[in-house]
Amino acid sequence: MKIEKRTLERKALATAMLLVQTMAETQFIEGLSLAAEQICRDARGPGSRLLVINDEDRICLSFEVTCFAAFLIMGQEAPKFITLSDGSGKDRPDEDGIQYFNTKLLEYLEGGLSEFKRHTASRETATNYATRLCEYLRSGSPQKEVELFGRQVALSLDEGSYPFLKILGMRYVGPLVDLIRSLLTQVFDPTYDARFWNNESLFDKLEQLHGNDYEAMIGQIQESFGRTSGGKVMLFPEELTSALDHAFEAPSKEAWFRLKAALLKHRKR
Repeated sequence: MKIEKRTLERKALATAMLLVQTMAETQFIEGLSLAAEQICRDARGPGSRLLVINDEDRICLSFEVTCFAAFLIMGQEAPKFITLSDGSGKDRPDEDGIQYFNTKLLEYLEGGLSEFKRHTASRETATNYATRLCEYLRSGSPQKEVELFGRQVALSLDEGSYPFLKILGMRYVGPLVDLIRSLLTQVFDPTYDARFWNNESLFDKLEQLHGNDYEAMIGQIQESFGRTSGGKVMLFPEELTSALDHAFEAPSKEAWFRLKAALLKHRKR
């Protein structure tokens, strides 16, 4: 069964939000940072200058990890979830659907990665997202992609420790793939849409992505709810139903904040 474009757009938004949020809030970056400090300490020996990773280093590292994660999602993992049946019971990648998903994912990530790019602006490793993605595309083979990721990890932390940190970055590709697969399994779970608008941080990220385009933000939420041919939202409390109908019929700043409050109240029940 072909996944509709509006659903793919919603999945791309969820993937972008969760990917950036995961890099900011989970132990992946912290674990990689601690491992980098330890490997340099072991390699240099007693009395040598210690590698101390600060907050700016972690932001640069998060940028590099998120870029590579997105590259793996688009080229390696998304085709496993966005498929078509060939009629024989076997699924094949939906090339058009994958391309659309990837395009929207890039669009949303550009907004979500702005914080990373702001902090890397003064660093030697400074780049934009599209440039880094093109570097991975041009690398030519999976092995070279992994080596390039290791290189970017090393350069984002300490060029003087390049050989050790490059190897460390390459070793973290496996755990990163596991993290990506877990994230996509969550996003493409059939029940995920019903749980999508369940915390305020997602609303905040949506506002960051769309600015003051309240119609676009309300449109994202509208696609998450089933509606009858008569236009009424079913199976929701009257307060939420009223907020949904008002927002869908007349998108505005006032309607957005009313809808946001109603959804958060509903999800807490």
